[in-house]
Amino acid sequence: MEILLLLKLIFGTVLIYDVVLLFRSESDGDVVETCHPFDELRKKGINAILIPLSIFLLLIMDLIQDLDLKLSFALLLLSLTYLAMPRKTAYGENGLLLDGQKYPKDKILGVIKKEENYSIRIEWYGWLSERELTDGPVARKLLEDFQD
Repeated sequence: MEILLLLKLIFGTVLIYDVVLLFRSESDGDVVETCHPFDELRKKGINAILIPLSIFLLLIMDLIQDLDLKLSFALLLLSLTYLAMPRKTAYGENGLLLDGQKYPKDKILGVIKKEENYSIRIEWYGWLSERELTDGPVARKLLEDFQD
């Protein structure tokens, strides 16, 4: 199998998985907020540039080799959709929904108020993970429930 095609299939699989995760919905009675798309891009950091850039490089390689550009354009569109899609943050009886991932309440270890935002400590697959959360109703409800 051609390496470039294999690379496109890997990119496509990962992007489709990530976009499908973002379609997860909150439970009834959860506190829900949706961040502004520019805040989401800020949270993505350098990945907001690297994801489309890597697919743009695939597009350039396709042009150089005179290959069909449909798959590369589809990947570019999928990556831009992934970056621009609004992400819901929800917290309730079933736990926390953050960036498409569901964290049960027993895996949330604590919430720390920082200067401009909140930091949530989560145990995820045995590892301690710290996620940033902007100030809003979800963060305040989490702080209320997990105040040290």
